[in-house]
Amino acid sequence: MSGFPGKQPVNVTGTLNVRLRPLRHTDIEDAFDRAMKQHGHGARVTGGGTSLTPQGEISACHIEIELDDLSDALIMAVTGTLTALQMPKGSYLTVPPGRRIDFGVREGLALYLDGTDLRDADHVFAECARLLGDAGSVDSHWTGKQETALYMYGADFRIMMDRLQEYPLCRKCRIEQIA
Repeated sequence: MSGFPGKQPVNVTGTLNVRLRPLRHTDIEDAFDRAMKQHGHGARVTGGGTSLTPQGEISACHIEIELDDLSDALIMAVTGTLTALQMPKGSYLTVPPGRRIDFGVREGLALYLDGTDLRDADHVFAECARLLGDAGSVDSHWTGKQETALYMYGADFRIMMDRLQEYPLCRKCRIEQIA
């Protein structure tokens, strides 16, 4: 419902360049709503979703947002809040009539491990998190038919990649920059 009587709300879409499982995606939506309400901004989440590759791997998350108005100040509040929530580079807001506003601060790394039956997946997650230290975090994962991917986000892709090279298991893995 619009905060201004007689005024039509405007819907915008945030495309988040982050590969998160649905529960983590919901955490972002909830944090966004709390921040908007706390600061008295006229914006609220009305929906969301996930884009998948043909192999079923998450490629991006989407957040549908209703704005009380289409002012530059409110758009800046929305993108500023999503940036403060540590959304990765390559994220953007689509505003009618098709204007794209880029935002995001973190860089992303996907570590693709050969095979899908990691005997001690918890150990691999913990070891990657330990190696990253304050340079990043393991935020999500995906298991495909032939490989498992760990998605990590931090301030600098190169630093994260260098730190992971210390782990023998990672030396034989495929690493991609995803943000």
